[in-house]
Amino acid sequence: MRRNFRSLAIIFAFGLPLLVAFWYLLVLNSDNGSSTTGVVEEQGQRLYHAWGCGTCHGADGNGSPKGPNLREISSYWNRALLIKYLKNPSEFRKYDHRLHELSRRYFPISMPSPEGLTDRECVLLADYLLTIK
Repeated sequence: MRRNFRSLAIIFAFGLPLLVAFWYLLVLNSDNGSSTTGVVEEQGQRLYHAWGCGTCHGADGNGSPKGPNLREISSYWNRALLIKYLKNPSEFRKYDHRLHELSRRYFPISMPSPEGLTDRECVLLADYLLTIK
């Protein structure tokens, strides 16, 4: 009897929270039409505007006289490289001919290093940038 009670207690302690979490992810998230991807994009878009990226790249990423178009950025960048670039743009310009040419085209304006942007925020921003088309 004690063994059965102990087994039930373990199942209840670990299984119930997992079941609730699984149910939440499948049922509740699908009912309201939101998705993890949508949330990530929304957070990245907020960062894009909060950090003033649109000042140079345009509010919708179409570019401006101050900075290049960011639409279709996924044809030049993968996620990992874009995250590294966002953390230290000037370092990438030294070795990337395309970025070097862009910096000459938009001189004296150059892509600033986002000091104060956390690693998580760089990831969110990169994920958002890779989705705008």
